[in-house]
Amino acid sequence: MGQYFRCQKEFGGLSINWSAIRLGQLNIIPPEGMNADDQVCGKCKDELAKERKSQNKEAKEAMKEEFNELVMRSGEYKQNWNKTG
Repeated sequence: MGQYFRCQKEFGGLSINWSAIRLGQLNIIPPEGMNADDQVCGKCKDELAKERKSQNKEAKEAMKEEFNELVMRSGEYKQNWNKTG
């Protein structure tokens, strides 16, 4: 019997194992250093999915802040545009 990659617990007889390929198919980034032969347990897969969601949420918030800053600055740029070309 082997061990899960992330939590280092022993493989369970009835537990669901997730490979790096399967995680990729679910749009979950596999842990650093995980290869095709490694497995993660269901609990670790759920934790990885939550981490992915929080990273996406943080990235969306950062993009929204940058967009709002650009919108605010666009008024300054519009005043300086040469409208006659």
